Amino acid sequence: MWKNKKKIILICVVIIVLIALIAVGIMGIVTSQSLNIRFFTDINSFAKLNEFAVSELGLADDKYLENNKIVYSYTKEILYNGERYAVYAYVFQNESSAMEYFEKCTGKKADLKWNFSSSSNYISRSEYVAYYENCLYRIEGGGYRAFINAVNFINESFPIEYEDLYSRSEQSDEIDLP
Repeated sequence: MWKNKKKIILICVVIIVLIALIAVGIMGIVTSQSLNIRFFTDINSFAKLNEFAVSELGLADDKYLENNKIVYSYTKEILYNGERYAVYAYVFQNESSAMEYFEKCTGKKADLKWNFSSSSNYISRSEYVAYYENCLYRIEGGGYRAFINAVNFINESFPIEYEDLYSRSEQSDEIDLP
């Protein structure tokens, strides 16, 4: 009799886990939105966020910064569409500092003059990091759908599009081949 109860409990647990995985998958498909990946070249691009700023974030608040030399920075917590986001934007002294910071944040190898990374747990914790040469910004906070809207709002005024950089890099790869 005890064996039957164990089997029933095990089957129920498996069914619950499967339902949860299916629900997360469906939520990802239903809520999928397009991320507008762009890169900034002027720290003044972040001035448009000042009307949404609720507090200043100090450089000491950024756990990834460590000893990197900053030329310019914009570090604020903003309130956008009811959600709070931490925005850290930097112009580093050189490209290698931006690449080092990117690697610390994402755990991904930075081997180009530009790159981005985006991650979300769909409910409460999202992060976006993008750098172009020595300009990098990171935004964190919020659930997936609201987060995508916030990143797209911030990125809309940046001059460099991911697609342009990607197609240029593809073309240069083709040209370099013997």
